[in-house]
Amino acid sequence: MPQYEVTWTIDVDADDPIDAARRALAAHPRRNTESWATVVTATDDRHEHLVDLDPEGVGIDHATPACTTRPRSRGATGLLADHAPQAPAT
Repeated sequence: MPQYEVTWTIDVDADDPIDAARRALAAHPRRNTESWATVVTATDDRHEHLVDLDPEGVGIDHATPACTTRPRSRGATGLLADHAPQAPAT
């Protein structure tokens, strides 16, 4: 059976990516508190933050969250300004 990556998206106002991940999980009305679905991507204007709220598998109330940040590959218009194609030099 093939494996798929499934993405659930919600806009959240938060202090940082870890706070955003926590708020997103808390906002989900049908989330099972025993769920192992604790990894989210929190995206701001310039970065994608991969947040694992339970990297040790001890439960999100007891874990130390892990966050990996990388430059965002696409902006609202499809490209970040500093990654926009440049006109060839003439």
